[in-house]
This record gives sequence, structure tokens and C-alpha cells, in this order.
Amino acid sequence: MSSPFALYPYKPGDRVTLKKTHPCGGITWTVFRAGMDIALRCDTCGHLHVFPRRTLEKSTRSVVPADTAETPQPKPPAGAPTRIPSGKPAGALQGKAAAKPQGKPAAKPVTRSSKSP
Repeated sequence: MSSPFALYPYKPGDRVTLKKTHPCGGITWTVFRAGMDIALRCDTCGHLHVFPRRTLEKSTRSVVPADTAETPQPKPPAGAPTRIPSGKPAGALQGKAAAKPQGKPAAKPVTRSSKSP
């Protein structure tokens, strides 16, 4: 026997537009986790909210599937500095100059004398 209604198959990465706005002003959310409860992350402020499936299905205006929700990243202009995988710009300080700690030197450890007062 089939159920009287079908559940929407939410998947992580889907973009959901809700009927009400979030206090930050955003109305689009990204599905973070799907199951009995659906965890959504606000695309505007990053707030994480968990909705029961039934509540989310009632308050959903539209859903954009994950495979079409991805937007291509723009290519950097010609001559722009490139970045290495660590996130530092190419040509950043390397070696001893980069490893040298900045700021105050570490405090010397306190030693106790063998004599008791």
C-alpha cells in the first residue's frame, strides 16, 4: 500500500526558498543535512536551523536541486596574482623568515629553591 502523499526528496546542497524571511533578511537556504529533520543554513548570514520535515514542506516556496544550484566560479583577470593551495599568495615569505614568531617572547619558567621558608 502506498502512502497518501509523497515526501519531497531533499538532498544536501539543494537551495530552498521559504515563504517567510529570516530576521537577517534572507529567504534562501541551503540544505545541510536531510532525514526526518532537515538542517538548513541561511545563505545570507550562515545561521543553521533544523526544521521538522512536515514544517519545511509546508513553508517551502521553491527548491532548486543541488546539481543546478552550483554557480561557476569566475576566472581571475589576466595578470592577477595566483594563490597556492594553502591560501597564501604565491611568493609569500618562506623559510626561516616565515617561521619566526612575532610578538612577545615566551616567559621564563619559575623554579623553586630547595630551601623551605
